Amino acid sequence: MSTTVGPTLIFQAVDLAGVLANGVLGGLLVRRLGFDPVGFVVLALISGLGGGVLRDLLLQVPPVALHNPAYLGVALAGAAIAFLASDEASFITGQILEVSGGARL
Repeated sequence: MSTTVGPTLIFQAVDLAGVLANGVLGGLLVRRLGFDPVGFVVLALISGLGGGVLRDLLLQVPPVALHNPAYLGVALAGAAIAFLASDEASFITGQILEVSGGARL
């Protein structure tokens, strides 16, 4: 099976990498300002998606971030990366909690 990598795929990969980087940068700013997790998400979304939406509006094309769900997911991943790297996430230990109501299997 032959898979070709065209310019469209490369552009989308670079665009999504920029969205991720801007989402992390927005999250780092929020961390410095001491916001809560909701602040992480909101500012990471604004910084991650805002530039691309503004670019598309200036080019008079429909914003890609509004009809391609990958952009939202990548911006949220940027927020998660910035949050998990912060001191506010120190309560997340990776421990698995069993929620079974006392039932044993």
